[in-house]
Amino acid sequence: MRCEEKVIRPDSLRLNIVTVIIDAGVVSWASVCNDEISIIMGKKKEETRARIIKAAGKGIRENGYGGIGVDGIAKEAGVTSGAFYGHFCSKETVFEASVSTGMKEFVDAVHIWREEKGDQWLNPFIDWYLSDECRADIGGGCALPGLSADVARAGPIVHAAYEKQLIAVIDAVADGLPGRSKAKRGKSARALLAILAGAVMMTRAIESESLAEDIAGAARVAAKNITADC
Repeated sequence: MRCEEKVIRPDSLRLNIVTVIIDAGVVSWASVCNDEISIIMGKKKEETRARIIKAAGKGIRENGYGGIGVDGIAKEAGVTSGAFYGHFCSKETVFEASVSTGMKEFVDAVHIWREEKGDQWLNPFIDWYLSDECRADIGGGCALPGLSADVARAGPIVHAAYEKQLIAVIDAVADGLPGRSKAKRGKSARALLAILAGAVMMTRAIESESLAEDIAGAARVAAKNITADC
């Protein structure tokens, strides 16, 4: 009797094919590596959860918290409502996750701008943030103007998640501002974010394109003046 073993990977799933040759007979069986299955299933679960969070953030940005339910979020994510409840116990919990994720993405965006542009990052960042493209992207845009109004009407859990990440955004912006005074840079960062987010929210709320451009232009000047005084 002799044994021969080979490994194949159909559909990324590892199978150990062991063939045992006994005299004239051949017996084969496949054994699946349990650890690899666990890894694959874990990744799939993480991907599904991320899709649900993204769908919730997009749906709430576009329709408001009261304008979309669990069924709508699940449909947007491409899962069943039952699958939704396998990850979140309520719409509020997925809203908390989408707020936290959206604000973290803003922190990451600030870091990317600073890394790519160096000391000259701020003015291009302001121009980009107030651009027509960003102001028009309600569903996929920044969480600060996109979710703040709904966060204001939410409960303490959502407020806490928002505040934690807002502080991180402020710190990321402040660290990239000129000047030696940390306190002054912090105040300038708070004022800058308030101007940018407020301007985006206002321009999205009106029909007049010319007025929207005036608001964005005034905000652009004000934002750059604040940072110039650091």
